[in-house]
Amino acid sequence: MLSNLIVKNFAIIEDLSVNFTKGFSVLTGETGAGKSIIIDALSLLLGERSSFNKIRHDAKQAYIEGVFEVERKQTVEEINELVPALISDDHLLVVTRVLDESGRSRLQMNGRTLTLSLSKQIMPKLIDIHSQHENITLLDEKKHLTYLDAFLKEADFVEFNLAYKDYEYALKNLTEVEGSLLSESELDFIKFQVDEISRAKINDGELEQLENIASQLKNLDKIATSKAKIEQLLTSEQGALTNLYLASNEFATLGENYEEIAQSLKSTYYDLQSKIEEQLALLDDLFTESRSLDEVMQRIYLIRRIIAKHGGSEASTLEAKVKMSRQIELALAHESELNKAKKQVEQSKLKALEAANKLSKIRQKTALQVENKVNSELKSLALDKASFKIEFASVNLTKTGVDDVYFALAANVGSPYLAIKDAISGGEASRLMLALKLVFKNLGSAETLIFDEVDAGVSGRVASIVGEKMVDIAANVQLIAITHLPQVAAFANHHYYVEKTVENNLTYAHITLLDEQKTTHALAKLLGGEQVSDATLTLARELKNEAKSKKPR
Repeated sequence: MLSNLIVKNFAIIEDLSVNFTKGFSVLTGETGAGKSIIIDALSLLLGERSSFNKIRHDAKQAYIEGVFEVERKQTVEEINELVPALISDDHLLVVTRVLDESGRSRLQMNGRTLTLSLSKQIMPKLIDIHSQHENITLLDEKKHLTYLDAFLKEADFVEFNLAYKDYEYALKNLTEVEGSLLSESELDFIKFQVDEISRAKINDGELEQLENIASQLKNLDKIATSKAKIEQLLTSEQGALTNLYLASNEFATLGENYEEIAQSLKSTYYDLQSKIEEQLALLDDLFTESRSLDEVMQRIYLIRRIIAKHGGSEASTLEAKVKMSRQIELALAHESELNKAKKQVEQSKLKALEAANKLSKIRQKTALQVENKVNSELKSLALDKASFKIEFASVNLTKTGVDDVYFALAANVGSPYLAIKDAISGGEASRLMLALKLVFKNLGSAETLIFDEVDAGVSGRVASIVGEKMVDIAANVQLIAITHLPQVAAFANHHYYVEKTVENNLTYAHITLLDEQKTTHALAKLLGGEQVSDATLTLARELKNEAKSKKPR
């Protein structure tokens, strides 16, 4: 609910502050007094384009402030979802808009600067303005299906909601199964890698052995020469070992005193002979290696190339082979699971479509009832030549079914049905919105509804009906209307009078909440012009009494 509006230095308004309350309020006053300026100021709070030329000529900036008491808990939650913790427990939202002469504009909510695009998402939840010249927040076609569904019973949605929930579960399950599966190219690549490792027959520690062999094969000639030298120096008839053996024998012939030396030398001889024969045998093994250096190097390159893909070692490569083999096994097992998941999606979709078609028939039947209600309201509002229709189009299955719905209107007999935003304009558009609000009044629309001259083009009995219907709407929302018709104003709970004055060659706009007596006087002005007579005062009282008698008690 809009509880307070402050406007400073905007058009002919220098400093205006007005409090609003619940129920039905009207703004009346002479033409050009500033009623539409108040609507323009409110539009700026909704995030509309700045009107810098409306900054009062003797000021540097214009300031507009609206204080909203957000009564619906759901609205608070929706706004706080857009801007976290914007509205606190007091449920107040203070919206300000500043325009300065340099062409800059700033919009804030509860002290936070917000973008205009974000403001346009928030403000329609609070205030809905319908102007004679433009419909600022004409019913959004995206919401038309929601409006229609409000006339259905909860039981009408049970079968479809359950079926669609099953369909969503099946889709989610299929996505998970597909996510766990390998693509055909991925599976082929894994199979190739496993086959490559298998064909290579890699053994743990093999690379180190091959590198040692390769190093030895590269120096084979040098090794052969060195081996011959060792044999010549150590094991020939003139070699060191032979001389050591002869020396031990000589010491043995020298008597008991040299027996220990002789035994030690002989023991050393046998030890050296054993070790030398062992090392020479190893060298002999090298000369019996069946593979050439090229063959060994090719094997080294093969192993290095393969293990580089799988962690850099034979052990990590063999471990990778085990894991990839398991992946292949799982992939083959998942194929049957995938087929099962696809079948589940197909079956659940068919059931959801069947339920959606049933729901569509219920909607179409309900739409006829809604159309009759709206057309009845249009007729009572002197739009009897207009015809309202809810158009249906089939769409792919979604969580709302298979229906795309929008509201259409034929403005005259024989005219084609057009989307309501394109069908009519001006006062007729406002009366159309009034009719729709009457039919859809229990839906969660904005908490404040503003009509700018919704009664344009009507008079007499129809004007009185418009007033009655506004009272009906005001039972659910705060309703503020600008009107020139006394038959409408007579139904208001609160009457504000807007007037302009000229002081020191400057024009000023003022707004006043009228008491009972002044309300009667303002109605008399609407009836007979500026010259109020006893006759117009009497007629004004009669209008008020008649309106009072028609209001719900």
